[in-house]
Amino acid sequence: MPGKTLLRATRRRSNVQTVTSPDPPQKCFLTEWYQPALARRGIDDVVAALGEAATHLHHQGHPIRLLVAVNAPTDQVLYSVFAAESADAVTQACLRAGCPADRITSGIQTRIP
Repeated sequence: MPGKTLLRATRRRSNVQTVTSPDPPQKCFLTEWYQPALARRGIDDVVAALGEAATHLHHQGHPIRLLVAVNAPTDQVLYSVFAAESADAVTQACLRAGCPADRITSGIQTRIP
C-alpha cells in the first residue's frame, strides 16, 4: 500500500516473568478477642503489633501474614484473619503482640471485593 510501511514480524523475547511465592499454600484463621481493653486500644495499635509479630515469625521460618482486622468497639470485640501454616503460629503471633486470642477458628474462607 502506498504511504504505509509494512511491519515485519520479529520474534520478541518476553519480558513477563511468573511471580510465585516460596511459601506453601496457607490456611486462613479467624481470630477473635472479647477484651474491652484491647478494643479500646485502637485498631491501628493492634494491627501494628500483630503485623510486627507476624513478620518476626515469618522471618523465623513460620509463614504467617495478617490479612485483615476489624474492630467493633461498641461490642468490645476485635476480629482478624491470618494466613498461616497452623493455628499454633497464629497463637504465637498473638502472644508475641501482647494480644492473646480468645478464640481461633481454622479453615475459614475470606473474600474482599
